[in-house]
Amino acid sequence: MNITSYPQHNNILYLEADVNYTIFHLIDGKKIVSSFTLKKYETALKNQHFLRINKSQLVNQKFIKSMEIEKTFCLIRLTNGQIFRSSRRKMSVLKELTTDKNYFNGSNITFCFWTNTKRKKQLSKNQTLPQS
Repeated sequence: MNITSYPQHNNILYLEADVNYTIFHLIDGKKIVSSFTLKKYETALKNQHFLRINKSQLVNQKFIKSMEIEKTFCLIRLTNGQIFRSSRRKMSVLKELTTDKNYFNGSNITFCFWTNTKRKKQLSKNQTLPQS
């Protein structure tokens, strides 16, 4: 089964899984629903710098503003202000990518590495995050 068409990757902020459907969230605020799974799009977009951050989201690296790396998860903030929480299982991939200078070459991404528990408590009190 071929994925015949999808929006240009430069216009996609992120893709979101909804059971066996995929919702494209575009930079102009529009949403497009596809009947293919997120896994199929992950495969189709593998060379376009999209990151699978959890089981429900595939994020366009071009629109990542910052990544706050905790011990067991990562908070990813997009240029439109949305915040996503990575899964624990994706942490090793995300940490590896932060050290790969070629992967984020030309991107203006801020990386923060937090290790103390005070920061975790502050985040959980002041910020509501989507669950992965």
